[in-house]
Amino acid sequence: MVRKFAMGVLAPKAAAIDESNEFPMDNVKELAKMDLMGIAYPEEHGGGGADPISEAIAVEEVSAACMSTASIMTAHYLGFDALYLRG
Repeated sequence: MVRKFAMGVLAPKAAAIDESNEFPMDNVKELAKMDLMGIAYPEEHGGGGADPISEAIAVEEVSAACMSTASIMTAHYLGFDALYLRG
């Protein structure tokens, strides 16, 4: 599912995103709809409930299609992990 989405939706726009240097909000919204923005968080907290290996595979697939979007996907964990673990 992630590979199909990444290659079909993200990859065709990746170069344009890099060239324009604009935040790809549409990509982030689509990832959120698919529970990929919080894939490793428990479902009871609004996450996808996936294990760390599944998270790594999903990030790898998104990275292969659009590194800018993958960076956003992983960087948001920097703030939310602190809240989840210690908030």
